[in-house]
Amino acid sequence: MNGGHAVIRVPTPCKFVIYGVWKMEQRKRRRKKRGCLGCLGVVLQAVAVLVLTCVIVSVALPGVMELLPDLPRDLKKAVSESRVPFEELAVVEEDVTAGYYYQNLNDEERQIYKEILQGVQKREETIYVHTGDFELLKKVYHFLVFDRPELFWCTGGLEATYYPTYSELSVEYNCTEEERLIKQQQIDAEAEMALNLLLVQHSAERFDQVPEYERVKFVFEYLVNTVDYVEGAPDNQNIYSALVGKRTVCAGYARSAQYLLQKMGMECIYVTGTCANGEAHAWNLVKCEGNWYQMDVTFGDPEYMQTEEGEALESSEIDYGYLCCNDEQMLKERVADDLVPFPPCTSLDYNYYVMRGRYYAGYNAGRVLEDMKQDIYNGEKKFVCQFASGELCSQAFADMEANLFQEAAQTFMTVYGLQNVEYYYLEDQSTNTVKVYWNE
Repeated sequence: MNGGHAVIRVPTPCKFVIYGVWKMEQRKRRRKKRGCLGCLGVVLQAVAVLVLTCVIVSVALPGVMELLPDLPRDLKKAVSESRVPFEELAVVEEDVTAGYYYQNLNDEERQIYKEILQGVQKREETIYVHTGDFELLKKVYHFLVFDRPELFWCTGGLEATYYPTYSELSVEYNCTEEERLIKQQQIDAEAEMALNLLLVQHSAERFDQVPEYERVKFVFEYLVNTVDYVEGAPDNQNIYSALVGKRTVCAGYARSAQYLLQKMGMECIYVTGTCANGEAHAWNLVKCEGNWYQMDVTFGDPEYMQTEEGEALESSEIDYGYLCCNDEQMLKERVADDLVPFPPCTSLDYNYYVMRGRYYAGYNAGRVLEDMKQDIYNGEKKFVCQFASGELCSQAFADMEANLFQEAAQTFMTVYGLQNVEYYYLEDQSTNTVKVYWNE
């Protein structure tokens, strides 16, 4: 550094390494053949059982057993199920109708959904359901768990013994009833604290007094700021890991976002699929002011970002490129599992960068420079913008690297009375964003 002269250090662009891969752990248990429901779906194996319905009749009625095969189908079903201890269904339509996956079931499947839900809510060891259809059973249990993030005690493991007209389910739970109650109290306390914080920030008494976008943005920021991505974290497939343990993987992030948003009266879908590297991943769709948007909280938490020299960027960094995106933006590097027809996400009205005025459909160097300077005047220590396409982003980045960053750095030094400034910059092609960070 030479005294009296402004020295600007321009390093090479930062590395941008993405983590956030979720691997489902296979748990073994000494039972019958079983399946496990993970972020990619249900792998359900069941034991085919040969049913022998024993009908006790009087010796005075010879030939009755021979007549049974010719009985009407409904009557034979009644005979075969006469001793099955089905529980009277208490779950009503209003309890389940908000579930997006539930909405994509037919009437028969919805009945099974309610029967399983009632059983797992009571932590029944054996749940009897009115179907002997293996594929239907697998699908419905899959949809139930994806709709209900509050069922944190269900691991996704399932054993099934199925008969022609009904099945006996044994659902795998991850804790005892006593432990479940304690965990529920902890979850309730953390969720209440978080949601009360939102109300305080907006001087509101009810959630409907807070704009929907602010609710979505709050949940996104809250989870990024309070939770760490940790492979192998306990309970990492459910909300307990994120809300209480504060360490999770993508499933925990996505289920917790769904849980909190649903508590605020918003529609949020848990989506599973694969990342660009082909590994399992989970994220969300959220409905905001009438339109659906893509959201990935896991990738909004860029603890993996660092410079080429290995220096970590500020720990409070949030990558808003994954908040309220459209399909084109989010599905560049993701493929959703083909489970149901998902609502299209085409709007950019509540895209974070659109809301901040830092989204560019074209490249105007003068405008971008003025926006960079304005953020500096406003006390920002970074500048982030998004472009409408990858090609436009690359073109803009090349010019910004050659010209704009250095000029903006001069403004930063003037505003803060500095003789030199070190800054880092990068182009993130996954979100079509350009980022520059100023270090005094």
